[in-house]
Amino acid sequence: MTRKGAVCRDDLVSRTQRLGDDYRFVRLDAPDEEPLLSGMFEVTELRPGLVLQRTHLRDLRAMTTEVELRPALGVVVLLEGSAEVTLGGRSVGIGGRGGRRPEALLFSLTRPELFTRRSMRDATERKVSVNMEPRWIEDSGFALEGSAAVARLVRTHLAMHRFEPSSRMVALAEQMLRIPRYAEAARSLYLESRALDLVIEALARLDEADASNAVPDPMPLAPDEHDRVRLVRALLDRGEADTSVAQLARRFGVNASTLESQFRAATGTSVMAYGRERRLELARAALETRGVRVGEAAAIAGYGSPANFATAFRRHFGVSPRQCRAKV
Repeated sequence: MTRKGAVCRDDLVSRTQRLGDDYRFVRLDAPDEEPLLSGMFEVTELRPGLVLQRTHLRDLRAMTTEVELRPALGVVVLLEGSAEVTLGGRSVGIGGRGGRRPEALLFSLTRPELFTRRSMRDATERKVSVNMEPRWIEDSGFALEGSAAVARLVRTHLAMHRFEPSSRMVALAEQMLRIPRYAEAARSLYLESRALDLVIEALARLDEADASNAVPDPMPLAPDEHDRVRLVRALLDRGEADTSVAQLARRFGVNASTLESQFRAATGTSVMAYGRERRLELARAALETRGVRVGEAAAIAGYGSPANFATAFRRHFGVSPRQCRAKV
């Protein structure tokens, strides 16, 4: 029997289906019936196309999961968390370092996109996110065109705006995680009102940033350019592209500067930086799931020196390779 407050494999799959399709476990070493999370993981469709996720949990296992998110405008407030997440292969830029300072993100998907979450055992997460799908935006009469910054965000696939949440946003997120007793009778309405307040506050912050010229206009990519970046990223994700940017560019029929600018526009980072991070993640997976020696993990990550590898690993993940290996 599953203990109270535990979230198992089937729970994760069924609840996450409200956000997207084809939820899967990329990396997980646990029996089907064993709890994977401890705490609260709740995904609620408040209205058709308006989805709220409330998370207050601890990871019981190291794992990597993927889901194809549906097109949406999203607001995320991370109160505490150390899971690493990417959207379309691009780091969302919040969490992943074990910090306890609240962070926020506005993002836009104009088409389905892959969302990946990588977590370590005993990592914690307290988060609220609101996804607004096009059907809800249209039915609700949300006047997104009233703001140039918001309109630009909504029409740009994989646009992201990271910012420090206001005290009001933090308070709203806390209220949604800890519903007061008086509000239980009207729980859905209470959550919906807080969710809309959170969205309005986040869009106001975007307008403020735009007024101060803090929001760059993302470089749009053509479909074939997005496809090229996807193929390059797939090579890097498998750890197979251990070559220079120039060699990759020749392979895909463009010059190095064009590939670099397109890759940065799509992922928010350089080709080589993305490759280094992915090799480190592959090394971490080998440590956690196969218990390889630190020297072997260094080779997987492309480091000739285990000491240099350990330094880079600790800087990236906040723990040493030996600490990861000890959890196998």
